[in-house]
Amino acid sequence: METAKEFVENIKEESDILYSSPDREANYFETRRLSLSQKKTDFYEFYWANLISEPKLGDLYSWVFRLLFVKKPSKRVEVLVWTIRIIVLAVLITFGFIIANDFKHFQEQGIPFLNSGIFAATSYIVLKFIVPKINSKAAQTVGDAVKYLTPSPQNIESRYKIRKKGIQLLKKLHDKKDEDGNPQYERIVIVGHSLGSVVAYDLITNLWHDYMYEYHPEEFPIVQPILDEITTIINHSHQHKEEPFPLEVFQELQRKLFKEIKNLKNPWLISDFISIGSPLCHGDYILTKNFEEFDKKTNYREYPLCPPKIEVKKKDEKIVKDYENAISFQANLFVTINNVREKKTMRFINHNSQFSFIQWTNIYFQNDFVGGELNDYFGKGIQNIHLNPKGNWFKRNLPFFSHTNYWSKSQQHSIEEILKNIF
Repeated sequence: METAKEFVENIKEESDILYSSPDREANYFETRRLSLSQKKTDFYEFYWANLISEPKLGDLYSWVFRLLFVKKPSKRVEVLVWTIRIIVLAVLITFGFIIANDFKHFQEQGIPFLNSGIFAATSYIVLKFIVPKINSKAAQTVGDAVKYLTPSPQNIESRYKIRKKGIQLLKKLHDKKDEDGNPQYERIVIVGHSLGSVVAYDLITNLWHDYMYEYHPEEFPIVQPILDEITTIINHSHQHKEEPFPLEVFQELQRKLFKEIKNLKNPWLISDFISIGSPLCHGDYILTKNFEEFDKKTNYREYPLCPPKIEVKKKDEKIVKDYENAISFQANLFVTINNVREKKTMRFINHNSQFSFIQWTNIYFQNDFVGGELNDYFGKGIQNIHLNPKGNWFKRNLPFFSHTNYWSKSQQHSIEEILKNIF
């Protein structure tokens, strides 16, 4: 709860009181529900670090090696990765040159006893104390990323447990009722930092499928004007990719579509997703083998985009975009009217089009190369907020030094951007 408490304490108003009460939704006695007195907002932490184990050193260094020396880097880290490659190559060449010279010197004159003793002692200290420290720190820093982002057989169980636990928590928040039996919450905002944003994205991806048919309208015939309107916008953006994407119009329609879904009595509550310092900006670099595989997965609608990718159909022996059923499909909804079960027709938003009604805001610092802009991979409907960190020279300039400071009191401009989407 250290991070969650720091987050809430730093974004709340000075006059607001923070309450901490038992959390029965996450099923952890370690976590607490944090509440604000004035904003009438509850904060829950989805803690999942205990569900993942540290990788073996071989797996860890193999993952790092592939990212730094095998895979094509994303645009965000292209310069940084190539700089590392050049430095490592230069060090190896220099080291090889020194070894070759020392070996030649040894052949000609032999190696002095004192030097051999210093070499042995130094090697012992490095191997006994320094290397284990480096291994331990590396495992703590990127170990969870190695396990979660690598869908190998030994990691599947951990990935499953994390997603299952997260979906259970979100469903409990959807089902939570007040003392009058009404839904406790009007909406849910998911905030994901770093690898947590990838986990959050996966939860949103998998959860909507459980709610996409859960409509209980009270008025008939069923009308969905906002769905028609946003579909027109999405279709136009796909047909005219050279035109600037109307982000403000799209986001306004997202808000309206969320309300339209609620008016049709769908219990869905997630209205906003805020990714902070998100590695999703690297797309295929961390999620798949290459861009071709990543693009194919989005075509298969395994990775939802914002705005959603359009459904396809076969016409005249060709696969073409189905603009009529772009992000939804027509089907029957069975309802009970005056104790009579009737069949009504409506449009259901398909399983990968949740970002037609969930606003996605992405915040990142200029020198935090873990995060970056998401438009190239996940769509132009994401609002990217690029900020320059404040503070000392290290936080402002060195790569990654600002990664854990997004809700620090010194980064008030970042806090303000977060607040715009929470309240």
